[in-house]
Amino acid sequence: MQHIDFIAKNDDLLVSVTLTGGERKVTADDVANALRQSSYGKLPIDDTVVEDFVVQCEFELSQLEENETSLPITVPLAKVANAEIQITVSRDEMSAEAEVINAIGGKSINFEMVKQACVDAGIRFGLKTSLVERLLKMCREAEPREVVISEVAVGKPAVDGRNARFKPLVTIFSETVRRPKENAKGSVDLRDLGEINTVGKGQAILRKIPFTEGTVGRNVLGEELLPVPGKDQELVVSPSTAISSKEASILVARKTGMVRFNGRVMEVDDVISYQQLDPKQGNVKFKGSVVIKGDVAPDMKIIATGDVIVGGFVECSTIKCGGDLTIMSGASGRQVEDEYNCKLSSGANIHLAFANQCEITAKGLVTISR
Repeated sequence: MQHIDFIAKNDDLLVSVTLTGGERKVTADDVANALRQSSYGKLPIDDTVVEDFVVQCEFELSQLEENETSLPITVPLAKVANAEIQITVSRDEMSAEAEVINAIGGKSINFEMVKQACVDAGIRFGLKTSLVERLLKMCREAEPREVVISEVAVGKPAVDGRNARFKPLVTIFSETVRRPKENAKGSVDLRDLGEINTVGKGQAILRKIPFTEGTVGRNVLGEELLPVPGKDQELVVSPSTAISSKEASILVARKTGMVRFNGRVMEVDDVISYQQLDPKQGNVKFKGSVVIKGDVAPDMKIIATGDVIVGGFVECSTIKCGGDLTIMSGASGRQVEDEYNCKLSSGANIHLAFANQCEITAKGLVTISR
């Protein structure tokens, strides 16, 4: 059988054969089979060119004596092309993708070609080996001259700084009672407020977490992206608190009492507690926080500068406080002429289980469970 070779030269794929007299002639199937077994197996060829080559070989073979060899017969069989690559940077300059036209018999794309194309496109940051390897794998699996597009570089966005914030170092009683614990039987007693959490004089109660500057980013062109730094906040000192002498970021209590915190300012209140509030105890007007473990009877009034926490039910009463108002079992009133006789007012937030015919006013949020 005649031996067929393929040679890539410039943009042409040449087919070459040296004929030996006495051996069988070259056929179109011989050329096709030899091409499939070569590195140019996926290259499309023109059947007319193959037929002309076969005819030329047949004529040349007819002129040879047995065992006589011919000069190599070499003719252009098809066009070959190297892989082509183009890099496009995204509009926000935070990524870049490669568009590859796959090789057809020529030089395939490789890592160095991708890297050089990125350099030529101005990419100075974010070229990812894993992304390039994915691109190369896609090209190996693609057909000749198929277009393959894939991301190869990714920028690093700037991370804005965090604002200064405050972390309580003690238990906030008004928040604790809103998360009642299950007892041994698996049930919850909403009226069981537990022990009133208080702090002592000089106790650390609040820590300031400093703001952060953020992290500098970089786009794929290598340009720095500056973050927005966080905003600072100062520790607010009230008559009941002071800055720690040991650490300027710590707030300490100046007296014994119950803490309340609105997210910005922490104060220590005197606290007064009742099992329930009815005419026997009378109305309450208190400079501090008030805890009613049971119910508030009709027509009672509570006025406090701090938090008010009611473990039971409020009926047809007036409660006004400067801090949070928490009513575990809800409140109900009646409409008397043009107004309601159950009035709930808070300088911060109000939390209650339910409300029925009540006038509710709060500077913060009103949260009703049902």
